Amino acid sequence: MFVKNNGYEEMCEYIRNANDWQIFGTLTFKVALSRELAEKQINKFWNIVDRALYGNLSSRKNIKIKRLCFLQVGISNFNNHIHFVANTIDGVEVDDFIEILKYFWTTKISTSGKHFKIERLKNLKKASKYLMHEFYKLGNDTFLTCSNI
Repeated sequence: MFVKNNGYEEMCEYIRNANDWQIFGTLTFKVALSRELAEKQINKFWNIVDRALYGNLSSRKNIKIKRLCFLQVGISNFNNHIHFVANTIDGVEVDDFIEILKYFWTTKISTSGKHFKIERLKNLKKASKYLMHEFYKLGNDTFLTCSNI
């Protein structure tokens, strides 16, 4: 049995209280990527989505999709993948937004893996623990800079 690092419960609570999250996702890569490259690819993905939906406002006024993103390394410690929670934008239904995210992940990110999942969030308490389930390995490095709330 492992002992979770200080801050684990606080981060889970922060995730639950930060927003009324609507979407949960797991984004994978077709080849093993370093942490740096995985983070670069997820930043690229969200920049594309932000730009497509908000245009120049995404960079000029820092208007972005509400999201929290977390790196996971898997059992092998070499299977970098990303978990996230996000919200749709005004005027776009959750299911339509999920399809938009799937489209951009599969068509705009050349390293995107086949085994990814983006769906409606079913249980925020369980999701917050799942997002943080590798916190004991990575500590605060699990939380990615592409997050926006």
